[in-house]
Amino acid sequence: MAWSRLQILQPEVADPLQARLWTQLHARFGFTPADVSAALEFLTRWPDDPALEADILGTFLSAAGVTRPDGSPVLPELDPVTLHSFHAALGAFITRHPDGPIQPVSLDPAGLADMVRQRAIAHAGRVDVAAERIRAGQLPLAALAAASGWTYTQVLAQRGCGFFPAVTASPQAFETEIRAAEAALGGPVVIELSALAIATLLPARWPAQLAAFSELQLTRSAAADLRQGCQDLTRAPGTVLSIGYDSARDALVSHELSSADWQYLARRASALAEAAAVTILTDDPAPAYFPGVPDPSWVTALELAAQAQLPLWSDDVVIRALAATHGIPAFGTLALLHVLVEDGTLPDTLRTDVQALAAAGVVDLILTPEELLHLAADESWRPASAAAALTRAAFWTCYQPALETFLKIIGDVSSHAPATVPAWHAAACHGLATSIPAADVPDRLADLAEAVDAHLQADVQTCGALIRVSTEVATHYSS
Repeated sequence: MAWSRLQILQPEVADPLQARLWTQLHARFGFTPADVSAALEFLTRWPDDPALEADILGTFLSAAGVTRPDGSPVLPELDPVTLHSFHAALGAFITRHPDGPIQPVSLDPAGLADMVRQRAIAHAGRVDVAAERIRAGQLPLAALAAASGWTYTQVLAQRGCGFFPAVTASPQAFETEIRAAEAALGGPVVIELSALAIATLLPARWPAQLAAFSELQLTRSAAADLRQGCQDLTRAPGTVLSIGYDSARDALVSHELSSADWQYLARRASALAEAAAVTILTDDPAPAYFPGVPDPSWVTALELAAQAQLPLWSDDVVIRALAATHGIPAFGTLALLHVLVEDGTLPDTLRTDVQALAAAGVVDLILTPEELLHLAADESWRPASAAAALTRAAFWTCYQPALETFLKIIGDVSSHAPATVPAWHAAACHGLATSIPAADVPDRLADLAEAVDAHLQADVQTCGALIRVSTEVATHYSS
C-alpha cells in the first residue's frame, strides 16, 4: 500500500510531481503538524509551479474540519506560526493568480452559497451521467455523491437523485429479501447508510426494526461520512445549497434552501445521527471482495458483511444486487416491515407505510391509482414524488393500466396546475422509454403524446409542448 510504504521508507520528495502525490496521500490518511510545515516548504522550494501551489493550498482548505474514519482530523490544529505561514501563502497565491482555481470568498451566507453553487456547476456533467446510470439501475445512489463531491449522507437527506431506489421491482427478488430479513431476526446485521435514511422516514416503526436484531454494525467510514454530512446539512440557513436531480427535465438542479427546507434537513440530520448512535461502530475491513471501489461510505458495508458472513440491511437495490453476487443475504426496509407484520411484532399498516415512503421519494413501490392521485394532490400537483414514480420502468410494465392511471393524473394536473403538464409528460416519457427497446421509443412516445393530447383536448400550445417533449426524450434514448 502506498501509504504504508511512504511511512516506512520516508523517501525524499524530489520534484513537484512527487510533492503532489505526497500531498494526496496525506489528504486521505491525515497530516501531522510536521507534515503541514513540510507541505508549505514545498511551496518555497518550487515557487514557479502554480499547479502545485493550488493543489497544496486547495487540499488544506478542503481538509479543514474533515475527519478520518477513526474520528481523528485530517488536518490538525495549527500553531500560530504555521497558521500565519499558511495564510500568507494563500494570500500571495490569490494575489498572483486572481483568476486561478482558488478564489477569495466572503464569509457571509451569500458568499458561501455562491461558493457551493460554483462547486455544483463544476460537477454538473458528471452528476448528470451518474444520475442517468442510477436511474437505469447500473450504479448505486452513492455514485451521485462521488460525482458531485457531496457526502453520501447529504445525497440521501436531500434526495439528490430525485428518488430513492430502495425497493426491488421483481416479486421474486422481493420474496428472497423477505426470507433474508426473516432469517436475520435476532442476530447481528451490517447496516448501510441508505437503510438508516429510509428506516428513519418511518419514525414510529424504527424502534421495532432496531429491536429485531441483536446489534446493527456500522463501519467507521460510514459513520465519518454521516458525521460530516450532518455537519454540512446543519450549517446556518443561507449557507447550504440543495443539489438534486430533476428527473422530469433530465438535468442537475440546485437552489438555495428556504428556511422550511433547512429546518427539514436539520430534522433529517438529527434523526440520522440519533439512529446511528445506537449502532456498533466497526473497523473498516481491508478490501477483499470488492477491491478498487474508491468510496468507503458504502462499500465497506458490503466488505464487512461478506467477510463477517453477516446479513446486510441496505435500501439501495444496486448494493443489494452486488451483495447477492457474493452470496451475502441482503434485505431492505420494506421487506423487514413485511416480516415484522407477518410475525405480529408490528400492526399491519403497510399501506400507510408505503404511501409515506412514496411521499418521501421511494421507488419502485406498488401504488394504486388512487394512492398516486392522492400523492400528486398532496404535492399540489407539482412534478415531485408522484412524477418520480412515473419515470420508472416498473410503472410501465403493464402498459394499458399504467396509461390509464397516467391519464387520470395528468387530467387533474391540467385542471389544477396546467403549466406543469409538459413536466409531467416528460416524466412519463422517461419512464416509458426505459421500459421498451430503443428502436420502439420514437413511435411509442409519439403515441403517448397523442393519447395525452386527446385526453386533455389540449390547445395548440399545449399540444406543441407535448410533441416537443416526446421528441426530445425520444432523441435522448434513441441516440
